[in-house]
Amino acid sequence: MGETTFEAVGNPTDVAFFKFLQDNEIPIHLNIQEKLANVLATVPFSSSAKFMATAVKTRDFQGEEIVTLYVKGAPEVVVKMCNSKLYNGENAQLNKNEHNEILGIVKTLAQQPLRVITFAFLQMDMVSWKNNFERGGNSASEALQSSLFKNSSSLCYIGTFGLDRKSTRLNSS
Repeated sequence: MGETTFEAVGNPTDVAFFKFLQDNEIPIHLNIQEKLANVLATVPFSSSAKFMATAVKTRDFQGEEIVTLYVKGAPEVVVKMCNSKLYNGENAQLNKNEHNEILGIVKTLAQQPLRVITFAFLQMDMVSWKNNFERGGNSASEALQSSLFKNSSSLCYIGTFGLDRKSTRLNSS
């Protein structure tokens, strides 16, 4: 384990996700090493929604508090939630042809014995988070789930990958 990596343990799908982030130079290690991340809300995975989400409070490069929403789930659901993509470390527009291209790749991956998962994110300042998710009578998690269903095209696509189904299962003896 180096200064910019860590060894993830736990749920095999989450471990694979952390490895994917590290391999793509997304600095998840900063939150973990500095322990700045705080989970503000979660939307647990459900077979009907086919995605899960976690909102994490952290700091940007200028030290300002921000919220990053991470979403993972079925490609046919999560890709539809995205209007941009992560390209060379920046957000870039994701057009309809690119949506279709991604779903074509997903179809190819799904024909193999793989668990295919798509990842996306959204960053916002704390004021936006509080105005959109911490008002009213609902919990932040309920507001987040409702927002994802209603405004499902504002996420940034990170990527889609296929995990060998055997590698995402715990060995039992």
